[in-house]
Amino acid sequence: MKVELKNIKIAEFASHETTCYEATVYVDGVRAFTASNDGNGGTDFYYPFPGKRDLMNAAEDWAKTLPAIECYGTKLDSDLELVIGDLLNEEMLRRDRKSAAAKGIAFHPDGDKGKIATFPFRGKLTAAQREKARARWIPELQVKHPDAIFFDGQGRYIK
Repeated sequence: MKVELKNIKIAEFASHETTCYEATVYVDGVRAFTASNDGNGGTDFYYPFPGKRDLMNAAEDWAKTLPAIECYGTKLDSDLELVIGDLLNEEMLRRDRKSAAAKGIAFHPDGDKGKIATFPFRGKLTAAQREKARARWIPELQVKHPDAIFFDGQGRYIK
């Protein structure tokens, strides 16, 4: 089963205990339900689209079959909230990568995806100039940072 988030709206200013967000959840390419959280520490809310409650329930059942994860020494059984939370966190990291990549050649030094380093561009460059600069400098930066993970101007990882 493939679960993906689209139309993601994140309100960082309203995020206190949890991330305040709203997103449309697609299950196997079908718009199934809306997921949201008010950012005050409560659980996520799910609102199925008309006629899609069975699809939402199937996604919940599927998520429960995934392996448990270990978090700070505690095993957590998988559920739909964890799956959606992982997808939301990945989108937030992609947005951070995209923002950093707009300023220069951005990468995770030493393969640590929690840190972002930037080799800044000089002046304002067009998209084509930024890509040309990336093609020129990434090979040299890879020599200096062999374990680094680089990403493009959209925040996607470069293989």
